[in-house]
Amino acid sequence: MFESLGMLTKGRVIMIPIFICSVVGLTIIIERFIYFRKSSEDPEKIFASLTKLLKDEGGFHDKEGEHPEAVKLFAESPGPVGRLMQAGLNHKDVPRWKLEEKLSVVGQEELNNLGKNIRGLEVIATISPLMGLLGTVMGMVQAFNKVAQYKGQVAPSIL
Repeated sequence: MFESLGMLTKGRVIMIPIFICSVVGLTIIIERFIYFRKSSEDPEKIFASLTKLLKDEGGFHDKEGEHPEAVKLFAESPGPVGRLMQAGLNHKDVPRWKLEEKLSVVGQEELNNLGKNIRGLEVIATISPLMGLLGTVMGMVQAFNKVAQYKGQVAPSIL
């Protein structure tokens, strides 16, 4: 632990943004992990419900042609597929083009939710190695300055 703090002080100014990028990146990873765990669905259950819905068997619909079990199942589903199916069931009586438009909008919203903060993680993954390289170059410049200061007669401990 204290060795890591020593590395932070030896890295000087360039280590601060690298450390901040590490903390922000780890925060994004943890947030995405929690989101995906919460929104996990049972695909077998959803597929079975859809099959039942399409076949209209087993008391899955009532006299008016409504599907209360399917609506309940999809409303309780924590993931994107359930929300998409719920939107489709809620708008099943509209013309086909309107239904396609609504499903497209809901699908795009779900994709946006799934990809939230990923761009920030991409930026951090791109710039962090470059900042590390910048720190390495700055350290080498300092080492060459020491060599020039002692006119080539430098002990390794000085570098």
